[in-house]
Amino acid sequence: MSILENGKDDYGKIRPCTLEDLDEIVRLQEIVYENMPDKNMLSITERDEIEESLKLDKCYCAEVDGEMISYSMLVAPRISYRNTGTYLGYDEERLKKTATMDLSLVKPGHRGHHMQRRMIKIRLDDAKKLGAEEVLSTVDPANSHSLNNIEGSGFKYVTTKVIYGGLTRKIMRFTF
Repeated sequence: MSILENGKDDYGKIRPCTLEDLDEIVRLQEIVYENMPDKNMLSITERDEIEESLKLDKCYCAEVDGEMISYSMLVAPRISYRNTGTYLGYDEERLKKTATMDLSLVKPGHRGHHMQRRMIKIRLDDAKKLGAEEVLSTVDPANSHSLNNIEGSGFKYVTTKVIYGGLTRKIMRFTF
């Protein structure tokens, strides 16, 4: 039985997000950012981008006792500046077959429960169902925890670029 079929696993209940979650997602991102020792590790996703993803993409959160403790999104394969394939010069046909694992947040005090890795698996499953041939993700080179989770989930290094208004990111690829 998958995480989504039973609605829970070792820690927290994972569920798809709706537009009603927008304010809480924005607050969670603020909390995570405020608690990061190196602010460059998180590129802030704007409220309107989160709202767009709640409408067009696959977004999940995890809750413990009614509190949102984690959030993640998968930008569906589409032509968009938010598709990481744009940084690799992909043409429109390839962008339509490429999904992007974007924003992944875990609230301080709730880390250490493999939430990020579990959310990666859910998003990879969704990408495959959406017809993606590959999934891209960006990671701050100094964020060893996220990098270990991405690599441990089967992603391979592609290149390092300065993106998101001046932040250095490793671009990682998972192929089906």
